[in-house]
Amino acid sequence: MIPGFNDSLDTLSKIASTIKLAGDGIREVNLLPYHEMAKSKYARLNRNFADFKKQKTEKQDITDFINLFETEGFKTKIGG
Repeated sequence: MIPGFNDSLDTLSKIASTIKLAGDGIREVNLLPYHEMAKSKYARLNRNFADFKKQKTEKQDITDFINLFETEGFKTKIGG
């Protein structure tokens, strides 16, 4: 989830609907919060790194995201 990019209930609701259309094969969703692990790699490559940490996904939003996917029938975890 990238803050301000794809971390809204509207976007994740559309993702949940798309996953449901895929059929019964998908039973679990892992929501992956944005992290900066690649920042040093970008620096070594002299490339710009988009810093999305200026915005933050709130804990209540994450709880809402979990509830959204679980309501759609998916076991949902944060992280991998």
